[in-house]
Amino acid sequence: MTPELLSLLAGGASGFVMKLIASQQAHQAAMFERSLIGAKADDLSADRAAKRGGIWMRRFLVVSIMLAVIYFPLLVSFTGVTTVIETERAPWDLLGIFTGGFESIQGYLIMPEVRTAVMAIIGFYFGQGTIRSR
Repeated sequence: MTPELLSLLAGGASGFVMKLIASQQAHQAAMFERSLIGAKADDLSADRAAKRGGIWMRRFLVVSIMLAVIYFPLLVSFTGVTTVIETERAPWDLLGIFTGGFESIQGYLIMPEVRTAVMAIIGFYFGQGTIRSR
């Protein structure tokens, strides 16, 4: 090969590589600009949501759920009203006609689902309060 041909091939290859690098950088810059625009939109949306008074709604929901799940059933347990629970039935008896039944108990029944729900509510509510920057 002649030196002119080698020079031509090397120049073409280096031009291709430089053009490829430049187009990748332009693509990354465009992606960065789009992410900045998205971040600004997220900030505006969060600001508008904060101005709507969402904290009072969250407080109302937490107090309502805590009253319904903890306080009211506890009051009912002191009145002497019995709590009726369903006993275990066979897996094949979908309607509970042949197995299982109902049983009356005295006191306050705390099911694992109630405990899990209360823990999730408290974690969500107080978890948001820890990141608030006032």
